[in-house]
Amino acid sequence: MPNFGKIDNRTPTWLSKLRVDIIALRKRQQELESLLMNPPFMKEGCITVQYRTCGRADCRCMDKADPFRHGPYHYLVVQNNKENGVRQKRITNKKDIDLLLGYKKYTQWLVEYKKINEEIEKKFELMRKRRCHG
Repeated sequence: MPNFGKIDNRTPTWLSKLRVDIIALRKRQQELESLLMNPPFMKEGCITVQYRTCGRADCRCMDKADPFRHGPYHYLVVQNNKENGVRQKRITNKKDIDLLLGYKKYTQWLVEYKKINEEIEKKFELMRKRRCHG
């Protein structure tokens, strides 16, 4: 594997900058790989927050002029492949919310990892083009 850390005095400035950028991107890439290889406990789905009415005629949530709804209530929303729709389940404890947030973090890390890979590829392609064309 080539040593991108050592920069020679004869190296053009544009090439040195690309190498430094690639080194920084690879460092973050390795951090993300470590996180992705040891994922948090998680549960797939999205969290929605809803405020609801209870249906009692004498409750303030039913006031037409200034309703004050009950909540917030947290719901897990998952895609239901069997019925081609979505399913909601009320989340009543913090542990389930933490599991969902773990899934959200994991997917964010995957997206960032993909972007970094694309950026590294672009920089290598730029390096190749510049070397070929002087």
